[in-house]
Amino acid sequence: MIRAIGPAILVALLGTACTPESKPAAPSPAASAESAAKGLTIAEKWCAECHRVKPEQRAVSRPNMHAPAFADLVARPAVDQAYLARFMEVQHLPMTTFRLYSDEKADVVAYMLSLKGRR
Repeated sequence: MIRAIGPAILVALLGTACTPESKPAAPSPAASAESAAKGLTIAEKWCAECHRVKPEQRAVSRPNMHAPAFADLVARPAVDQAYLARFMEVQHLPMTTFRLYSDEKADVVAYMLSLKGRR
């Protein structure tokens, strides 16, 4: 035999089932390091022609582009994860527009942020 559920219990059950999930935990340091390592690989492939992507990189093949070094970019006070994520979504001429996947963009941002404080 099935018993009827009272309205208060039904509301309580539905309320817990419909609440939004909690925010995901911040990535572990290992995950962040892995993302940054992937970002470095992507940056070396697509960005290093114009930008110095690593502090120890001394030259670029297209210096006439006057693209700032990644370490110099992240040293600017207003540059944080949100700024870089937004920057990666819009076109900046004469910068070449690369079609990176969202996770690749996030990896490049993670790498760039790993450079904070390094020049």
